[in-house]
Amino acid sequence: REQTVVHLIAGSVAGVASSVASNPLDVAKTRIQTLGLSTNFWSMIGTMAREEGMHGLMRGIWPRLWFAVPLSAITLAFYEYAKRLASAHHRAVMGEEA
Repeated sequence: REQTVVHLIAGSVAGVASSVASNPLDVAKTRIQTLGLSTNFWSMIGTMAREEGMHGLMRGIWPRLWFAVPLSAITLAFYEYAKRLASAHHRAVMGEEA
């Protein structure tokens, strides 16, 4: 169905956006934890951006995208499908026409 394709695409875009937005934060958190540093979180972000640039902040993005994009696509499509089913069931129970 056309709606399902739209929901799959929207979910994929959401997966990409959330991964790109949160990856630098996760990389900085992981660095602080694994190196045992007592630095400020935002200071670590700044240091990484200055020393490694965008490449350092986006380290590990591909595995995250491989997981998040299909998961977000399927989740949104299933949610919308379940919502449509629940609405149809509600209309049938209440005696309303579709």
